[in-house]
Amino acid sequence: AGIPPRSGATTTCRHPLRWMTYQHALVGWNVTFVILTIAFWTLTAIDQSHCDRFYFTVALAPVGASIRWLLGIFNKKPIRQCKSGGEVCWDVKTWDFPFFTFLANVIGSMLSTGVDAGVYHNCGTNAEFAVVSGLCGALSTVSTFIGESHKLSQKRPDGWLFLRYVWTTIIVSQVIVVIILEAAVY
Repeated sequence: AGIPPRSGATTTCRHPLRWMTYQHALVGWNVTFVILTIAFWTLTAIDQSHCDRFYFTVALAPVGASIRWLLGIFNKKPIRQCKSGGEVCWDVKTWDFPFFTFLANVIGSMLSTGVDAGVYHNCGTNAEFAVVSGLCGALSTVSTFIGESHKLSQKRPDGWLFLRYVWTTIIVSQVIVVIILEAAVY
């Protein structure tokens, strides 16, 4: 009964439905994602009332969340860096500073500020609202920022990793926001 184990695997450590359940959940989630995204994009095109801005927002939110998720995957893997000749290489442990979560926060802040500052003025108010609330909101979530901060605070009791990540994220984002806003004024 159930799925036969892979070669070298034992039947005692593997539940027979685990693989099927995982595969079905993955396929089901992806199909649901595609159907809902198409539905919300269609509603945005059809409905010309005040509600279309919310449909557009819901349609863009999964894009921001997916980008954030994809960037987050790279936080768990070391980055290989080599000097110019390729003779000296070393691994950078990105888990001491979640660079790709940091990058998602900064990009979300930049896009949100750019839209609010009128950089994308020709897109219209519904598109601006959708980009700021949907795409940027999902891209730069506070929950992931807090989660990464908490993980770093547990790694070193003196709080150095935590403070470095939090303050770097806040300062870099604010400096970029000020630059974008100043550029929009001139």
